[in-house]
Formats: sequence, structure tokens, C-alpha cells
Amino acid sequence: MKPIKFKGENLTIGEGQKEYKQLPAFVDPSQPIVPFSSCWIMEEEEKEEFLKTGKIWVTQLTFGNRYAPMQLNVSKPKGIGKFADPKAMKAKMEQAEKNMKAKIKAEKAIPKFEESEQVAELMKKASSILKDIEPGTKDDVVNELMEKLEKNVGIEEDIKIIK
Repeated sequence: MKPIKFKGENLTIGEGQKEYKQLPAFVDPSQPIVPFSSCWIMEEEEKEEFLKTGKIWVTQLTFGNRYAPMQLNVSKPKGIGKFADPKAMKAKMEQAEKNMKAKIKAEKAIPKFEESEQVAELMKKASSILKDIEPGTKDDVVNELMEKLEKNVGIEEDIKIIK
């Protein structure tokens, strides 16, 4: 089977990653369960096998993470291409993009400071403090901390403030 483009897709997973095939998908993060749908087409041999057995096998690559619930369909799921809440969807997509950029930035900074007990202590205390910070401000605080970590500047003052 191979994934195919379809009307209503809004995301291409694996785009720009040579080691993966591209997967056209529809994602609606405005819904609490964040549904994800893709469309696949069978090769002729697969159609013949399916007609004989009536079975479809699913393999989910987890990379060591938890298993996600799945649902298989033979017809297009309702709601593809329509968002439950378009404004919330846009806001969540923007937040997801910010989070991804912050994660990439953090991953680049972490190897430089793996051995530093001060940084580990700072991050531990900062994460507990960040829980109480307003959502809009949290990104600014995290970005500022990450910039300081990358430059190894001002960490001592932050540790004193957090303590």
C-alpha cells in the first residue's frame, strides 16, 4: 500500500526527510483527541490478497513511545478538511510550531551542558516555576533561558533568582 494525496489534507508528514516517504494527512488539533487521517491505495496484488482473506495488517512504528489508538476505515472519515474550531486550530498549529522550534533549540543546547549540575538544577527549578506562568509569557521565558544556556551567560544570576 502507498499513501496518496486527498482533498482536505493539511499536512505532509516526513516532508523534507529523505529517510521517510511523505505522508499526506489531515490533522485537526482543535479537537481534544486531535484526529489524524491519511489515505492509502492498494497495489493490485494487495487487492487480490485482501479479496481472498478480507484482512488488513497494521504496523505502527512507535520509536519506543506509547501506542496510540488507531481506527481503520474503508470510506473517508467524516469531517476531513473541516475543522471543529478553525480559530482554535490555527492557534494550536501556531503553538505547536513554536513548541517544535523551542524543542529543536533545546536539543541543540543540551549536549553542551549535559555535565553541568548547575544547569540541571536550573532547568529542574525553572520547569516547576514555568507551570505557574501565563501561557503567552511561558514561551518568552523558555526562549530567554535557552538563549542563556546556549551562550552560557547569565546562568548564575538565574540560579540565584530561582533559588
